[in-house]
Amino acid sequence: MNLINLFPVTIGDVEFKDNFQIDKSLTEHCLNMKNQLKKGGSDWESNVFNTCGTHSILEDSNFKLLNDWVLENILNYSKNIGYTEAIQSKEGWLNIYDEHDYQEIHDHLGYDVSAIYYLKVPKNSGKTFFVSHEAKGPKEVFIEKNPHTWKKFYITPNPGRLLIFKSNLLHGVTQSKSKDYKISLAYNFKF
Repeated sequence: MNLINLFPVTIGDVEFKDNFQIDKSLTEHCLNMKNQLKKGGSDWESNVFNTCGTHSILEDSNFKLLNDWVLENILNYSKNIGYTEAIQSKEGWLNIYDEHDYQEIHDHLGYDVSAIYYLKVPKNSGKTFFVSHEAKGPKEVFIEKNPHTWKKFYITPNPGRLLIFKSNLLHGVTQSKSKDYKISLAYNFKF
């Protein structure tokens, strides 16, 4: 039998080799912002501290090296999946997850490409998951080695890891079981 895979979901997965050079200073900067700024994401279900709508990391010079690297990888991802239009950074914010924090299933409609960068990741601080567009289809039968049956796909974050995906892809973060905090950065891009 010939199987035709229609409408593939492509996630870019890149490691920032220089994360160790920026993690300490950016982590400290993020924690200072948590103490000084109003929490964003007013329409979010979860209680995660974030700067969505209150502080743009795209306009913060402390993030310039990382933002430039992220944009370089967004351009590479876009080229690899066949997008030919120019793309621009539109939004960027930070998330600080404490114990028991999670992120509900959501998408980034209104944008074309989104990304998550993991700055600080303690053990058991929650996995990022992506939800299939067929999640409401037949009963889930998960076979790890057979992607044709996946309804959700879980990724364990690591410091320096960047995930890139189309903005309409549903995703979320499982609850953190760590007593230490996790820091991730979120980005949205538009053609």
